[in-house]
Amino acid sequence: MTTKILFLIFILIVIFTVAGCNFPDLKIQEQQTTTSDKNEPAIDFELQTLDGETIKLSAYKKEGKVVVLIFGATWCPPCKEEFPHVQNFYKNTDKEKVEIIWIYTNEKENVVTDFRDKYGLEFPIAYDETGDVYDQYEVSSIPKTVFINKTGEMDEIKVGAMSEDDLKENVGRLMGNE
Repeated sequence: MTTKILFLIFILIVIFTVAGCNFPDLKIQEQQTTTSDKNEPAIDFELQTLDGETIKLSAYKKEGKVVVLIFGATWCPPCKEEFPHVQNFYKNTDKEKVEIIWIYTNEKENVVTDFRDKYGLEFPIAYDETGDVYDQYEVSSIPKTVFINKTGEMDEIKVGAMSEDDLKENVGRLMGNE
């Protein structure tokens, strides 16, 4: 009896992981790009970070910053592949001109904090407690990255893990460096 219950729990975990991530094998080289929302205004939101700060997306537009929103989770294999690349890019970018924000939902804060500390992530990590931001940005697969230009418009949307070169290319283009 106990073996059957454990097996059923294992199967349910696998199903929820695959259903939530949708692209469990979508590696860095296999990302999908969507441009259907290109040049539409990014949907404003206000969220709390793990550090207790309030971030409001429209504030970055006022500062003329390029914003990279990353929707992800600690349990998602492509996210785990992506975050070291994101951290390295963040460490070497001009924070006066670019902001990266990881947005998560449906995970316990201590799990995300432990993940942040384990991977040495320094960029802001915000909690979408209600899931409204995920819904507004139509996140059905993770990781999902939304590139927002200096004027607050969505420029590019990518599903799948990003490499540091992908980030450099997209952010550089938005900053006018290419």
